[in-house]
Parts: sequence; C-alpha cells; structure tokens
Amino acid sequence: MRGLYLRTHMTRRCSCLAVLAALLLMTGVASSRTYNTPTQNGRIQITDEDWDADELVFDDPADDCRYGTDTDLDDLYVTWDADNLYIGFSTDGGPGEYGDGYVIFLDTDAQAGITGAIDFTNADFYARRVRFPTMGADVVIGGWDNGEVVDFGVKHCTDPTATVLIEGVTSSWNPGWRDGELGIPWDGIYGLGAGVVPSGTTIRVIAVVVGGDGSGAYDAIPTTTSGVESNPGTPWDAYTDLDLFIELPVDANFDGAPDEGYPPSGAISGVVTLDDPGDTETVATVTAYVGENAVASAATAPGGGAYVIGRLADGTYDVRAAAASYLPGTTVGVEVIDGGATENVDFTLELVTGRIEGDVALVGGPATDVTVTIRDVDTGDAAGDGPFVVEGGTGPFSIGTVIDGTYDVEAQALGFVEASAIATVTDGGTTQAGALELPVVVATKYSFVDESGATIFGTSTTVSLPADTIHYFAEAWVEPRGDGDRVAYWDAAAQDGVWLTATRLDPAYDPQGHVVFADADSTAHVR
Repeated sequence: MRGLYLRTHMTRRCSCLAVLAALLLMTGVASSRTYNTPTQNGRIQITDEDWDADELVFDDPADDCRYGTDTDLDDLYVTWDADNLYIGFSTDGGPGEYGDGYVIFLDTDAQAGITGAIDFTNADFYARRVRFPTMGADVVIGGWDNGEVVDFGVKHCTDPTATVLIEGVTSSWNPGWRDGELGIPWDGIYGLGAGVVPSGTTIRVIAVVVGGDGSGAYDAIPTTTSGVESNPGTPWDAYTDLDLFIELPVDANFDGAPDEGYPPSGAISGVVTLDDPGDTETVATVTAYVGENAVASAATAPGGGAYVIGRLADGTYDVRAAAASYLPGTTVGVEVIDGGATENVDFTLELVTGRIEGDVALVGGPATDVTVTIRDVDTGDAAGDGPFVVEGGTGPFSIGTVIDGTYDVEAQALGFVEASAIATVTDGGTTQAGALELPVVVATKYSFVDESGATIFGTSTTVSLPADTIHYFAEAWVEPRGDGDRVAYWDAAAQDGVWLTATRLDPAYDPQGHVVFADADSTAHVR
C-alpha cells in the first residue's frame, strides 16, 4: 500500500413534517398510445379536438385578485398523453398598467417528498416573494403579459438560483380570449426518454399572478389558506405562502409510463359508521391503496356517513378507513372493473379512548425536535395515533387511540441520549408516563465510518490517476461518538478539534508510502 487517504466528515440530518394541505387525485392505466392531445391555439374549448370537461382541475373565483382591475386567474386545466404534459389556464380581465406575470410551479416528484425549491425570493427567473410550505418546486413556467402575446419560459428550478431551460416546450397565448396553453415533454422534465416517467410519479401544481421582481402573489390557484394574496390591504411585496396545491398522480400503477384514460371513471363507495352515536364532529377519511401506495382518498361528512372515491382506474385496491380516536379498518382486494362503481364497501370504526401523556426535556445541547413513539411491549409494533413530535424538544406530549395494554414510551432526538418509560393503559383511560429527560451526547471516542455512517474497521483501496502520480487511497470518515456508540452531533469541541496521527504499516516494505489526512476537498493536512 502506497498510502492511506482519510477524510473528516460530519453529516447533519434533520426531519420535517409535511402537511398535505390540499388533495385532488387522478389516476389511470398506462399505455404507449396517445391519450388526449389538446389543440394548442391559445383558446381553451371543450370539444372532441381540444380539452375534455373533466380535465378542469380547478375552477377559481374570477374576482379574487388583490388588484381587482388586474388579471384574475379563472380556470386551470391539466391533461397528458404519452409524450407531453399539457397545461391550460384561462384568465379574467387584462394586465395592470405595468403588466402582470403568470407563473406556474410544478413539483414533479411529489411522491418523494419535498425535494425542490421552497423559496423563490432569490431566483434567477421570476424572482418573487413566494414560498412553498408543503411542496418543493422542480419546474417553473413564467410568462409576462403586457396586453400582447405572452412568451412563456419553462425551466428546471430545483435550485432556483440556477434554473435550466427545458427544451421542446410548445406554448400559445391568445390575448383576445386570454387563454394560455403549454405542452411540456416528459423527457424534458425527467430526462428518461420519450414517454418515460419515474415509477409512481405524482405531480403537484400551483398557479399565480404576480407583479414585477420582488412582488408577492396577487392571485393563486388554489387560493391559499390565509387568502393574503386576495386581500387588497396586503402590501405589494408581502410574502405569499403557497400552502395549497393540486395533486395529480401521473403513474398510479407504477409502471413508469404516464397513465392512459385520464381521468378514469372507476369509483369505490360505501358508508363509514362511527360506533359513538353521539359523535357528530369527527370526519372519516377513506383511502384506496395499491400495495403500500395511496392512490386516492375521500372524506365523509362530520360524524361519518357516505363516501365516494372517484377517478379510479381498473384494478384491485385495499381500502382503509381512518378517523381520529377510532381504530382504522381495512378491506382488501376491492376490484374496480370496466370503469364502473364498486359499492357497499362499508366500515364500522371502534372508538378508542385510551391515551398516554407525559413531558420531555432536553438536558444540554441546543433546542431540537423530540419524537415520542409508543410500542406494544410484546410485539414492538408502534401504537396509537403517534408518533408525537415535541417542537423544540421541551414540552408535553399526548398520544391517543391507545387500546388497553402495556407500552414502551420512547423519546428520541438527534444528538441526544434516548429516554424511555413503561406505561399501562386500562379501561380506556389516560396514563401518565412522567417526565422523560434526554441528555446531550458527549463524545468519548472517535470512530471511522463509511459514507452511510456504519462503523468500519478496514477498507479496500482503489487507484487514483493520472498515471504519473499513481497512488492508492481509501476513504473513511471520522465521527465523534459517545457511550452506546451514539453520534455526538452537538459536541462542537469534538467536531472541531480532531487530531489524527498514523504510521506506515511496514516501513521496510518497498515501495514506502505516506499516510495522508485530508478534508473532503482533498486538502492535505498531515503527511
């Protein structure tokens, strides 16, 4: 061995809770044929040659723009064929004195969580004071309306400060009808080839009207929870948190192709009965699954009742009904055939009043979230309606829907020693787990780990080129750890003061090499 190459590396990880603020689910059956290809002429019409009526995904009020005389978003249409994603929108009214911008944001991999841009303030294309609390923008569509033809740009924007143009986009704008239409190639979005999308692809869409750089949104589809964009008293440059979206499952059957038959006509319906006859407030949610993947959902009225899960493709589904404080129920193997409606998939949900409560506190270290989970002592399965996240790490927790039994109560936080307690629930009552304290992890040693964080005691070598400076090297990371092999995430002194020494394995072995310690940028520190 000519030498050992080591890098110091600390990885910090954080968790986040994403709230699904709005849901519109559409599924289909995959095929390589063309499905619906609207005519792109800047005029949205409901005809055999253009858009279908059920491709209207959102009908927005035509009078909710902050500046009433400016352009107001009215309707948003979405459809696709084997090659392209199509988006159409109609507006009401003309642009303001200085013009208005139409911007549409797409989360093209919503099935993977929030991976795209969450703030467009410093973007290099349509920099606006808009944020995304519940999704990440991967593609941005922008066009400026000054009363004439709108020229749309479509770009990748996962990094909004370094957007990249998507090739092959077609667009049309009709200043008379005030309709806009775009076709975006699937290959341009994903780069996987014509007609190929990632398995299970789900897209989220938000459309806004904006002013110049630094402005917020003046109108949004969907309207945000706060409605700040529609309030005439909102300053022009106030931030708009775009927390609601339209969600479109493009590949609901997970075959890696855009689903045909959009939107499908299949449905599952039934009645959810809550076994507490006095409960007139709890809403039950019924969800259809393919395997472990949620496809579509529907809600009952308060107190339970009828539900209909629509827009389902032919196939076999597991259907799950859930409601706060009730045990969920599942019916497996529900079939939808020939686009028909499958009826009488009914549920009766049992009220469970058991609850485990307590408090958590961090000892030493900075504030960070603590996650509390309860597990059945016999099976180890998570129970109740948890896990419960205590933001900032200090405060009470409460986990309900706990059936009678004995449970391990576990509190965990990054960089802290976990805490636990035993709690027993009887007669559907509330049990106090007491106070759980989590001390910060203090480093007592260093460990060599691989890139995934697993401890290693040796590693193989590879060859580095160019040939005139060939040497062998191996990568490893140095990680401070405390008792129990916990990572000392918050021990700054242990992270910042690492000193390493080494000797040659066999100085007499020819050729003789050197041990080199380096940071991730390969800057050598010790020879």
